[in-house]
This record gives sequence, structure tokens and C-alpha cells, in this order.
Amino acid sequence: MEHGLQMHADKVACVDEQTLPTGAYIETANDEVFNFVRPRAIGRYGMHGHEQQAIVQGGYDHAFLLNKKQKDDLVLWEKNSGIKVQVKTSEEAVVVYTCNKVAKPYPLEYGVLEPYAGVTMETQALPDRIHSDRPERVVITKDKPYDSLTSYAFSLEE
Repeated sequence: MEHGLQMHADKVACVDEQTLPTGAYIETANDEVFNFVRPRAIGRYGMHGHEQQAIVQGGYDHAFLLNKKQKDDLVLWEKNSGIKVQVKTSEEAVVVYTCNKVAKPYPLEYGVLEPYAGVTMETQALPDRIHSDRPERVVITKDKPYDSLTSYAFSLEE
């Protein structure tokens, strides 16, 4: 919830109860809950304030359409440790998931997995792209293999 995120995405895909894209988009500039263009804490506006957050059990499990205008597509950091990761991808989107579908604490080898215990950034084509107006993006053949590049640059800020 306190991790900082800056993401250069102009739109986020709306999802249904199965977390599949509906074909509708939210313009991030018009919705503070999904706007990470300026750096901010992921949980700044809470995890239950938007109808799209309610659909995914409170939080984020949404594909953000990257605008590809900056050097980095996103930057994620944790202020107490100083760990920062800068991400650049050839993919068109990043799915942000905030561990909100964990119904109860789940024991792990080195701790306990709880709701909002972590955040993932999954670079990919838009989910359900095959049913879109541009399915060629994800159709893979022997003549057109899958090709994607995502780079992660880690640093320690003091």
C-alpha cells in the first residue's frame, strides 16, 4: 500500500467479475484511483473506493495501457528500504496486481502471505487481446514467433 509507483499509462482496461477485459477503458487522467502518471503511493486513495476495485476484491488487478513516451514505462520503489526498480518493456500493457484476492493469511516458508503483502507488475499484451480488433499482436505462428523484451534496473536510493 505504501510502495511508490509512477506509471506512464493513459488508459486502464475495465474488467468484469471474471477479471476479463470488457472492452471499456478508463482514461487515467480523469480518475485519480488509476492515475499513476505522477509518482504516488499505490494505496493513497484506498483499495475499495472505485467500482473496478470492488470487482477484484479491493485493490488492483488491471491492465494499464502504456503510452510509450518516456524512458521508463514504470518505476516502483519502497521508501523504507530504498529499493527501486525501473521497468521498460516492448509490451503494450502492464497488469498491476496488489495481492487483493488472498482471502486469509497463508503460511509461507519465510512468513505469511496476507492481502496487500506485495505488488506484481506483469508486462504483456492486453489480456484477451485475441478477441480484440488487433488479434495479430498475440497470434503466434512458425513465421511469426513471440518476441518481447522487458528490462528491470534495480537500485538502492538513500
